[in-house]
Amino acid sequence: GINAEYGKQWYQRRVRGQKRVNQWQMEREARRRMTEEMVEIRRKQIAEKLEMQQKEQDGLLRERDELKAAYSEHERLEAEKVKRTKERNLGYQDDLRSQMAYGEAIKKREVEEKTRELQMQNFAEDAYQTKLATALERPVVDRAHPLRKYQNTQDRLFG
Repeated sequence: GINAEYGKQWYQRRVRGQKRVNQWQMEREARRRMTEEMVEIRRKQIAEKLEMQQKEQDGLLRERDELKAAYSEHERLEAEKVKRTKERNLGYQDDLRSQMAYGEAIKKREVEEKTRELQMQNFAEDAYQTKLATALERPVVDRAHPLRKYQNTQDRLFG
């Protein structure tokens, strides 16, 4: 009777309880696996994100290094350009100075030449004035002019 009925109910409850426990265990195991999968997925996402950030940072660093190198090259080229311009300008300055010195030397020679000519003219003028003064001091000429001598000789020869 009652004991058998009671035993049967107890057994059914136990079976149902065991089914519930089994269901809970399966749900707990499913939740655990799902949590592990979510953690693994999230870990992979984080790793991928970190890898992408690292690649981006590497790219930025590479780009920065390239920009630095380009800037350094630009600075070097600009410095060379400035140096060449300065050298060219110094060359022009030297050429102009040489031209000016040459022009000054020519002018100096011309001035010296004109001074010498003037001195020679003054010397010749002084000599002329001296001869003229000497000639005017002696009114009597004791010798005839060379052409007059020649003329007198011809008169004697032909005439």
